[in-house]
Amino acid sequence: SWRARRHDARHVRRGKSTETGVNAMTSVRATSAGAMVALVFAGLVIAPSAFADFTRTQLGAIAASPAANAALPLDLKFNDESGGSTTIKATIGGVPALVIFADYTCHTLCGPILEFTTAGLAKTGLRPGLDYRLITIGLDPKDGLDTARAMRANHIDPNNPIGKAAIFLSGDDATIHAATSALGLHYAYDAAHDQFAHPAAVYVLDPGGHVRRLLS
Repeated sequence: SWRARRHDARHVRRGKSTETGVNAMTSVRATSAGAMVALVFAGLVIAPSAFADFTRTQLGAIAASPAANAALPLDLKFNDESGGSTTIKATIGGVPALVIFADYTCHTLCGPILEFTTAGLAKTGLRPGLDYRLITIGLDPKDGLDTARAMRANHIDPNNPIGKAAIFLSGDDATIHAATSALGLHYAYDAAHDQFAHPAAVYVLDPGGHVRRLLS
């Protein structure tokens, strides 16, 4: 089976000593959120049957491996749950963000990732929406408003305050690939079963969209 593991980016460690003021505070918030999510996320086990129709070579290429200076482009435009167009910059909203890539019609990996992440965030003591945003980006360009809303309804309790910080985005194929390429997410699509094989990964970004930590 595949087990989620925690990775700390080397450039994050080097950058801490040079941050001051607001940048230092947001870095601490992002690190705190990431650390708490990691504790819960580490228990996530993915059953081999979830990816049974992919070859060993295909599975071997699936990875989350952002470059040292990886950042999510702030000008990328997606659709939010209201149907309106929004940029990554507006979605992040000037605070640290946790980013998850998900197949909104997935019945194996994606729901548990979201649930484990929200469980970890609930233990941080950080204020949802004020100290961080939780951003889910749909991997399937065929998915739209209904599937994004269904993913939220099925995996985030409407009474959970974290719902205020959660944003579900959908986009076209080119925009999705621009986002995954920027963050080093490598995945595969099984057209026969209309499903995606992808790593269990949560990216912790600073307010500028730079990767501060990867949980994978």
